[in-house]
Parts: sequence; structure tokens; C-alpha cells
Amino acid sequence: MENVDIVSELPDMLSFIDKALAGGGVVLVHCMMGISRSASTVIAYLMWKERIGFVAAAERVYAARPFISPNPGFVLQLRQWEKMGMDFAAWPGWSRIKFLQAMEDAGGLENCILENILEQQLQQPAQQPTQEQDGAVPAKQQEAKEQLTQEQAQAQAQVVH
Repeated sequence: MENVDIVSELPDMLSFIDKALAGGGVVLVHCMMGISRSASTVIAYLMWKERIGFVAAAERVYAARPFISPNPGFVLQLRQWEKMGMDFAAWPGWSRIKFLQAMEDAGGLENCILENILEQQLQQPAQQPTQEQDGAVPAKQQEAKEQLTQEQAQAQAQVVH
């Protein structure tokens, strides 16, 4: 539901994922349909761990699982959390009233739907990278994309065999 406060649950979830991965383990992040809560959790993890923005993290998750569709409340929360510097201590909480206000501030429901946000991103003219953007983060993102592609190919090969 759009009024569920997912950000307040993230510290424990992200810590669990991080500890498992740091210990050489793997984590299956799942929810009922595998399109909203789980996708939002993985997007948040990428934002937090790699210090990247919502759109960049969502694009990576979408590339791996093109039918994700985080509910508009989760999208708005993650974007607000990003604007707050991903600071859990400063998170003011979430409610139906905050969802409705944030949706209005975003210009309506259509601007809170991941597919629309990604489409708008594609339609924006390519910008020259700033010195800040032209550093290790894009290289790190490219490495992650290449690794993800390799992992997907290996997973498909295992399924076939």
C-alpha cells in the first residue's frame, strides 16, 4: 500500500543484506509478486550501498527484472529519502496524508510511477558529465552492469542445463 512506511524498515533490511553479502552469502529478496516491495528494497540497497540516486538504482534493477513496478508510495519515499541524503535518522515517517501531499508535490500520480519516471529520464537530452560524475561511480556502475550481465548469462545456462 502507498501509505506503508518502507524507509523506516530499511535499516534492518539493508543491514541483513549487507552482512550476508559481506560474508560471501547470497540473499533472495522476495515479496508476494516480486514487483513492488522486493524491487523497492533492492533499489534502496543499491542507493545506500553505492551512494547512487533513485533513478540510477531503479534502472539497474529494471535492467535485471523489467517487470518491476514499485508502488507510487515507495517511489515517493525513496526519492524523498534520496533528497535527505539517505539519512535514516532524519526520516520523518510516512502516512497516507504524507503520500497524498508528496504525490501532489510531484505533479500527480503519473509522476510517481516508475515506468513514467524512467521514460522521462530517457527523453531528457544527454548532458555532458560533470567532473564529479565523470569519476569512479560511472565506472563502478559499468562494472556492476557487466557483472550483472555475466551473472544473468550464467543463470540462464544453469536453467537450460
